[in-house]
Amino acid sequence: MKTQVIQPASQALDSVTGTAENVQAKATTRMLFIDNIRVYLTVLVVLHHLMITYAGSGSWIYFEDRADLATEVVGNIFTTVNQTYFMALFLLISAYFVPGSYERKGAARFLKDRLMRLGVPLAIYSWIIHPLLIFGYLRKVEGMRISFWEFFPREYFGSGYLIGQGPLWFVEILLLFSLVYVAVRLLFTPRAAKSISDSPFPSTMAIVMFALLIGLITFVVRLWMPEGWNFKPLNLQFPYFPGYIAMFLAGFAAYRRNWFSSLPDVTGRRWLWACGLILLIGYPVALILGGAMEDDTVFKGGWH
Repeated sequence: MKTQVIQPASQALDSVTGTAENVQAKATTRMLFIDNIRVYLTVLVVLHHLMITYAGSGSWIYFEDRADLATEVVGNIFTTVNQTYFMALFLLISAYFVPGSYERKGAARFLKDRLMRLGVPLAIYSWIIHPLLIFGYLRKVEGMRISFWEFFPREYFGSGYLIGQGPLWFVEILLLFSLVYVAVRLLFTPRAAKSISDSPFPSTMAIVMFALLIGLITFVVRLWMPEGWNFKPLNLQFPYFPGYIAMFLAGFAAYRRNWFSSLPDVTGRRWLWACGLILLIGYPVALILGGAMEDDTVFKGGWH
């Protein structure tokens, strides 16, 4: 992967001379390929939910219910492939910038910034915007006749959800993970900034073992919490958390070892081909052995 960087002259000088500002310079360097990935993932999230709307391939608030068999198959492949990585990749990128931000601002300012940028939008959407959207939908589509002031405490909060409804669940996870990060830094690590070192990108075997470990932990978690299980008060789907946590931790390692700038092109191409091969083999096997078109229960968790 070729990294295109916009770097102020002062930061470039610091990186050359090896001054104490080197950590801050690297933390504030703009990596344009990260912006490209963010745009790609954002578009993918929109397309993902559009596919659910028209193909019925998932859980969503609205369905057109016009899908034929071909659309259902394509929709299921598209959404399930996305689900394996796209939100975890968001967390990987987010975690990459957490240590540098913490070390520049300190714990108090970092917490204040996170609460303002994540906590305030989370509260406004969860307790104002989302209730109004649901109320309007129920009034217009379902014919509900109670007032908003009856609906809000009795129906909206009565369903068991307290915060994190709708798409803001991801903001909630970022905020929770950030709070845990601050607690760990304060309790177990020195406050001084750690050095950033250029380390070789993980080997193929290391990546394979990392992927297998995530798969194993996910399998164990889904014995008790199958896919679709939801912790209602915070609207968190714990069956996906092994991958989310693993990629968030990987983002910290990537920052300290400067992996985003040292990812070899050949590694990216190798894993692109590997993932394509897994999909070509995995889906036919799943359809033949698991009867996915009739019953997907066996894919949600358990000894299958």
